[in-house]
Amino acid sequence: MKITEIRLYLLSAPLDEPIGNALVFFASRQTLLVEIVAGGLSGWGEAWVGPATAAATIEHQLSRHLIGKDPTEISALWQKMREANEGDAVMPAIAAIDMALHDLTARAWDMPLWKLLGGARRDKVRAYASGPFFKPGGHPYRDFGRELDDYLKQGFQAFKLRSGYDPTDDVTAVMNARRQIGADADLMIDFNQSCTPRRSITTVADMEEARLLWVEEPVRPTDLAGYRLASSHIKTAIAGGEAIFNPAGFLPFLADGSMDVLQPDIAVCGGLTGVSQVVTLATMYLRPVIPHVWGSTVNFHAALHLIATLPPHRAGGKDPYPYVEFASARTRCSTSPAGHSWIRMAWYRSPIGRASASTWRQPISNPTRRSCAPSGPDLPENFLRAAFSHSRRWIPEQLPAGHPGGIFF
Repeated sequence: MKITEIRLYLLSAPLDEPIGNALVFFASRQTLLVEIVAGGLSGWGEAWVGPATAAATIEHQLSRHLIGKDPTEISALWQKMREANEGDAVMPAIAAIDMALHDLTARAWDMPLWKLLGGARRDKVRAYASGPFFKPGGHPYRDFGRELDDYLKQGFQAFKLRSGYDPTDDVTAVMNARRQIGADADLMIDFNQSCTPRRSITTVADMEEARLLWVEEPVRPTDLAGYRLASSHIKTAIAGGEAIFNPAGFLPFLADGSMDVLQPDIAVCGGLTGVSQVVTLATMYLRPVIPHVWGSTVNFHAALHLIATLPPHRAGGKDPYPYVEFASARTRCSTSPAGHSWIRMAWYRSPIGRASASTWRQPISNPTRRSCAPSGPDLPENFLRAAFSHSRRWIPEQLPAGHPGGIFF
């Protein structure tokens, strides 16, 4: 079996309304989906950071190392791509390829992806709502209460609020949220790299009564000294790593104990191969890995398969780690299959492979808001194809000059 095609789908979907964090607001979501074809089978991957750049990188720099090669030689191909391209900017493109190679290999060997990754240690995992987000054009926190009510009605018992816009409002929002969700629910905040170390320290100190589970990205990931300062004063666990592109980038944080929860993104940090290297480092230092999840259903399901294999860590939450992140931002893709949007696809059953209603249960119907580990061999291919063919809201982005269209090679 040899790789014969690499197909690239550069996509954009508008949000129901603009949202953001303390650094930026956005009105749409973009991603690159990668389909690798070999032996009549396809594997899927994703790069949501700089998707147009990742598409050009795959076409002009990575494809020559892949066409005609055996897709099941995942590690060798990952090393070849890495050795041929200096720097970390290439990592999202490598991540998408690596994710697709894992998916394709699992299909070819007729096994669940979690089995290819070493075997499952759980068949369900607690999901946390990644939200509420800030809103522009008024008080940024104005919809926090309403959106938390929506999450509670859906069965969530863990929530991650955006923070960092205003220190006083941050504290008020967190204390209100704690009262709203109750004493037993898990509550986290995400500063999204927006604060100085000392502002993070003072703000979190004022939130002590809220009993936060973790504080995410209190400073920029390049500010190792800032992480040291924050972790030495903040009693709550420090989480981060979604913006670290290289697995080795986690080592300094582990070595000095300034990061308690590691959050590599599979679509950013070199794919499943890269994040598996992070897991190895974290295991050496007895730290949990909870993958960051953004993008589409592809990255979500890749994370779900990986999470099924991770060791448990008791760190103060309702359940042992790992948890799975569900990004709550919704798109206006109302014409996609079964009426579900691009982002919300991650919630629903995949109709492919050996998956069935009993093994791909819908988390939306589960009152404990737990996502179930898939039993099928692959990521949701038929669901994606249905979205491309039936949804006029799936908008191919304008590709760089010289690109022949949404499908290459």
